[in-house]
Amino acid sequence: MLSNFDINSLIQILIFVVISGQLYFLQKTYKSDHERRKKQSTIEYINQIRNHYKPLGTKLVKKFGNNTINLDQIDNEIRTDIREILSVLEHMSVGVNTNVYDFNILNRMSGSYLLRMYHRLLPYIKDRQKHNPTAYIEFETICKKIDDLKKINYKSNKGNIEYS
Repeated sequence: MLSNFDINSLIQILIFVVISGQLYFLQKTYKSDHERRKKQSTIEYINQIRNHYKPLGTKLVKKFGNNTINLDQIDNEIRTDIREILSVLEHMSVGVNTNVYDFNILNRMSGSYLLRMYHRLLPYIKDRQKHNPTAYIEFETICKKIDDLKKINYKSNKGNIEYS
């Protein structure tokens, strides 16, 4: 027969197991919710800023075609447009590089476009970096990461929700 001490110990062990299970599922639910919110906010932010950089990108294509820009052909209006595009993309890149936004979602939604924009604007970026070595470095980091993935023909489902 079990003694009072054995029954109390058994009950305490069972309570510990139940509480441990609840904490595990609580942590899993928290991670899943956080991941979904991060991905959702990334999608919403990209859609929001797309309204800023797409029209400006279209203006650049009209002026320079799909080629890189020629610094000698940039007037003040185009220079302002380029600064505005890069400013928006730099702010987004800071969010991605600091893990506030999801890189994989960004890559899947706009990776190719961002690479084209980076290569098109590279002469301007390098010119600015002569005066300020950290100019547009966040955007450059994102583009190099996207480019590296494309070079190895990387196909990923990493933008999918992992914890749910």
